[in-house]
Amino acid sequence: MTIDNVDARPADYEGLPPRLGHADAAYDAKYGIRDPRGGGRASARETAMRVAGGAVARLVIPEVTIEARVAEIGGESDSSKWDAMIAAAKADDDSLGGIVECVAKGVPAGWGAPVYAKLDAELAAACMGINAAKAVEIRARGSESLEAMKASGIDGGISTGKPIVIRVAFKPTSSIRIGGRHDPCVTLRAPHVVEAMVALVLADHKLLHRGQCADI
Repeated sequence: MTIDNVDARPADYEGLPPRLGHADAAYDAKYGIRDPRGGGRASARETAMRVAGGAVARLVIPEVTIEARVAEIGGESDSSKWDAMIAAAKADDDSLGGIVECVAKGVPAGWGAPVYAKLDAELAAACMGINAAKAVEIRARGSESLEAMKASGIDGGISTGKPIVIRVAFKPTSSIRIGGRHDPCVTLRAPHVVEAMVALVLADHKLLHRGQCADI
């Protein structure tokens, strides 16, 4: 699959030094070269292909529904306040982080492995691989029922048949004062990317489970 970047605008990045909080200096240290135009491979535009791949992965797991939403911006869960908060941050040349919550329903019991291919570990690794992601939490589904609160979608690295709930924390955009193009809050764009990464991992584990336990 190919997605053309038709809005690169490299002139926006001309003459920029290595930007704090970005991968410019780290790439230079590893490869001896850096391309600061939008961050190169560290650019969030790279996630477009993840979403495309996730769309294919969903075809492998039609029994599973995956939905993600923005749960918090700047520590605030009331979405009616987000627009004003983001506008204020942008006016101050600042940025905000946030949290995306993703719920996967319909995952049957048995996907995953107890040691080296734990389902929760691979979901966490995939989500941590998203640009600007800094933390992942896999949690039980909240409910008024104590028993329901204890119900987890993954136990011992293997799915239980209950919903899988994942929360991913995204950092505020780095160094927005030094030029280039930067969103004051990248979290708003993240739900589709989180959904895609979850779909890719679940599709892998469905096929692994089929290969390991086809006669069960």
